[in-house]
Amino acid sequence: MEYRDATSSVPLNRNDTLTFIDATNYKYNNMSDTYYLNSNDYTHLTLNKTPFGDISGTVPGNFTESGEIIAVPFSQVHASGSLTYYLWMKKI
Repeated sequence: MEYRDATSSVPLNRNDTLTFIDATNYKYNNMSDTYYLNSNDYTHLTLNKTPFGDISGTVPGNFTESGEIIAVPFSQVHASGSLTYYLWMKKI
């Protein structure tokens, strides 16, 4: 996984692992929490309790098959003046 915030132009590496357990639960580095994946006109992913806070972004429509996102902006949920984080994730 790589990320960068909106104030930086260089992605930083993280050795993090996300494991999607079922339709609403996932583990982030073995810490369990919930996520929401809504696939209507766009595929929207919300991850709760990440090191970046609760974050939400629009992922590619083939995310559930490919497991990959490239420089997708995720914004903090429920935060005033929240930061946007750009995430790179790859299915392993």
